[in-house]
Amino acid sequence: MPSARVTSVDAIVAFRAAVVSFLDRGPAALGSLRQETHRTMMWLEQEQPRYWQEQLRRGYDKIASARSNLDACRMKTIAGHRSACIEEQVALRKAKARVDYCLEQVDVTRRWALRAREEADEFLGKIAPLDRALQQDVPTMIAVLERMILAIEAYQDLMQDNESTAPTAPSEGATP
Repeated sequence: MPSARVTSVDAIVAFRAAVVSFLDRGPAALGSLRQETHRTMMWLEQEQPRYWQEQLRRGYDKIASARSNLDACRMKTIAGHRSACIEEQVALRKAKARVDYCLEQVDVTRRWALRAREEADEFLGKIAPLDRALQQDVPTMIAVLERMILAIEAYQDLMQDNESTAPTAPSEGATP
């Protein structure tokens, strides 16, 4: 039969208290991690695509407006001369560049959302064993520690009772 030399129940009691504290804080921490992961995925999969689609729509509106302004400028003549319409051409180039940028961002957002989903799923899969441990193993461990503490305390009480009721040996030099 295995034996242990326990010199202090206080160490086991302190360890049990630390495990209880871990059990109290662990599920909240895991819930927070899940919530942050979910919030990030919602932002990346839903909010960002909507944002860039809206920016793309606005960009196309700016292109249409810039083209209209450029056409109107080209129709004007001042003293028989047509304007070079440089400002309008620059505005059209900027609007086209913005649309190109928005198209790129739509693609980048889609690719990163896919990659992030894979990583999030992997992360959630990796924390699942900890969640199971917090729900099953840690409460069992706390119960085992509690039984150990009670058994050791009962043993210590028994040993103290045996020491107090044990007959004392006669001292040297005493006559019977």
